[in-house]
Amino acid sequence: MTDPHKEIVKGCEFWMIPVEGGAFEMGSPDNDTEAASYEKPQHQVTVSGFTSGNTR
Repeated sequence: MTDPHKEIVKGCEFWMIPVEGGAFEMGSPDNDTEAASYEKPQHQVTVSGFTSGNTR
């Protein structure tokens, strides 16, 4: 992953900030009685690293 760096797009400055990838559990466990049905089943999600534009 690269260090933060500035990009200029159509005259607008963005600082591109690296975001580290990783894995996490998404959704609610089966024993969560207050969770909506669309929050289940709980499952592991893996996200690759990426950069995000930050304006100042």
